[in-house]
Amino acid sequence: MQSAKKVIAVLTATGTQGAGVVEELLKDGSFAVRGITRDPESAKAKALTARGVEMVKGDADDANSLTAAFEGAYGVFANTVWTIFPKEGYDQKKTEERETQQGKNMVDAAKKAGVQHFVWSTLAGISEPWVYHLMSKHKVNSYLAESGIPVWTLYYTSCYISNFAKPVIQFLKKDSDGLFFIDIPVPPDTVIPFFHGGESGKWVLPMFKDPSKYNGQRVDAVAEFLTPRQIAETIKRVTGVPVYVKELTVERFFEPSYRASVFDEMWLNCATWVLKLNNKNAEQSKSIVPSPTTLEEFLKTDPKTRELLGV
Repeated sequence: MQSAKKVIAVLTATGTQGAGVVEELLKDGSFAVRGITRDPESAKAKALTARGVEMVKGDADDANSLTAAFEGAYGVFANTVWTIFPKEGYDQKKTEERETQQGKNMVDAAKKAGVQHFVWSTLAGISEPWVYHLMSKHKVNSYLAESGIPVWTLYYTSCYISNFAKPVIQFLKKDSDGLFFIDIPVPPDTVIPFFHGGESGKWVLPMFKDPSKYNGQRVDAVAEFLTPRQIAETIKRVTGVPVYVKELTVERFFEPSYRASVFDEMWLNCATWVLKLNNKNAEQSKSIVPSPTTLEEFLKTDPKTRELLGV
């Protein structure tokens, strides 16, 4: 008689990272997949149900709902998202505190439910300058390490290449003359680590398949390092659409008047790139995922970015 597959519970199963983890788990077939979402009746959730994913309700603000959702699961992929920012009135400190508590709720629920392996999607802890949406996740790292959950792994992500056409963030915009420009408010030769968030499962699946190797480890996910100038050149080369960058010096970036002209949480995040604080281990990342999607490949296939560019 074949033994039942171990269950991996995936938070934010209908979001960018969560959906990517679900996809790889389904392709591999070694585990049973349980998706956790606030609305199991949504179109995205129903589409996953049709593919054999057990969809259950869970709320990051409600630890009891998470405990029930994790019951019987061997592993958990946990992620929080900064979309609560507007719900907190764009208050950075309140949003940081709430997101940290959400992460702790996930850890507490997993511990209570007897989860054996907890993978936490996190970001670099940078306190000079204090970047709220980085620190909110980073503060959960030590909480997880001290939780008593037998196996835990820290999954460090990079900037999404999907951000070029993503509403609200949208790194690729048109000016008043209808010309495209890269709207990342940093000096154009600033190096930024990128990856395709939808491929998260390619890094995460090996963690669940080889827990002893990844226990207590940090794993970086990065596809390539690009500057805004290189991004503009790549878009032009791949699509034929001209894109320009706005010239900006490092000195000007740090002037109070320039900072005041940029949405503060964005400026803080950009400062980590300008100061070269948000580093990633590219060699380690490539050893796990040798051929992640590059910007060039993404531009050839992503419908939203191509629609935005009109190609």
